[in-house]
Amino acid sequence: MKIGQQHDRAFDQQADIVPDHHFKRTQGFSLTTTIGPVMTGYPYSIETNAHLSTVKSMLAQYNIHHLPVRNGDKWVGVTTTRDLRIAEDLGVDI
Repeated sequence: MKIGQQHDRAFDQQADIVPDHHFKRTQGFSLTTTIGPVMTGYPYSIETNAHLSTVKSMLAQYNIHHLPVRNGDKWVGVTTTRDLRIAEDLGVDI
C-alpha cells in the first residue's frame, strides 16, 4: 500500500459530509446547518514536493491532524498524522 492510499479521492473545495453526531454535540447548530459556519476557513496547506519532516513540523506547530496538499493551485489530497505514523512504521525517514 502506498502512503496515503486510503484517500481515494482528491480533496477539493467542495464541502465534505459531516456526520450528524458532530452537530448533535454542537450547541446552537441544527442538523440542517451548512458546513460554512463550522469549517476551517483558509486552512494551512502544503505542496506535494514538501519533505515529510516539514509536514510533521507543521502538524505539530499548528496542533492539527490533517493538512490539505496542493500541487500549484490545485488541491490534490490531504495528509494526516496517521499517514506519518504509517510512513514511520514502514521505515520511511522523516
